Amino acid sequence: MAEHRHFGRAAAALQITQPARSQQIKALERELGVELFVRNGRGVELTQAGSALADGAPDLLADAVALERAIRAYAAGRAGKLRRIGRSHLG
Repeated sequence: MAEHRHFGRAAAALQITQPARSQQIKALERELGVELFVRNGRGVELTQAGSALADGAPDLLADAVALERAIRAYAAGRAGKLRRIGRSHLG
């Protein structure tokens, strides 16, 4: 979105409608409690908060992908240690 500087062009690149993209951005702004874009007649510009989000987003997404892979590895038994749960055989 930030690189396009226009909701319509960003929506086209994502293959969604412009109103849907605008609604997604507004919902994110509401959730975060901050305006991410300054809207004007020519398009949009990032606010400082929007710029910070754009700068951190690639690392955040990479971390999310790595975490998902790690969890799937645990689920598939390719990571972690298995422990037998049951009665203790003492004495």
